[in-house]
Amino acid sequence: MHTKPDSQIFIDFEGNKDKAPTFLEVLERTGSHMLFYQYILEDTFKALAPSSQHLQLSNTTLTQVLKDLNARFDPNTPIYAWSSHEQSLITESIVNNELARLWNNRIIDAKKQAKRWAKIAYPEHKFETMPFRGRHTLDQYLELINYKVPTVHGAGKTGARLTVIREMILSGRMFDDWPPSVKSHWTKLLAHNKHDCFGMMAIVDAMNSTT
Repeated sequence: MHTKPDSQIFIDFEGNKDKAPTFLEVLERTGSHMLFYQYILEDTFKALAPSSQHLQLSNTTLTQVLKDLNARFDPNTPIYAWSSHEQSLITESIVNNELARLWNNRIIDAKKQAKRWAKIAYPEHKFETMPFRGRHTLDQYLELINYKVPTVHGAGKTGARLTVIREMILSGRMFDDWPPSVKSHWTKLLAHNKHDCFGMMAIVDAMNSTT
């Protein structure tokens, strides 16, 4: 069963540099109805789901997520990510030839569109080059449209948080026995990535409202 043609999907991978992604966030919107999921892909982190505190979490594989989206959405449904990185990861990860064909050049690079839009809508605005993250970062565009992200959920902290959490899991300690600071890392990490998807949606909406 396919969704209505006004559906949109927003995705974001998270992981440490030079490693396979740890999890994938997917925000689905059809009209005013929205669903948000965070799919754990890295085996080490699968001990953290399911969770009564984070009902949006589940364990799966990237292949299963993509098959599920294919089954529930029209092939012309726009799927956005904040760079070409997500498309590259999908292309590199899929071994199923039919699935690879369906997801070839499937992802819309929202940053590429936003750069063109900003030149017209904010011709005087200067984007700063952020250390290790480049110039046209999502957080700078969120500031541009006044989308507020709490500082503790902000950019530039994901890699360090993932590393600390991974080390804690590998130590064998159950989640309930983790220090409050590490539990907080996990909660803040999930919140940050939720803002990545909802913020990207807000930017796409801003672009569509002025074009």
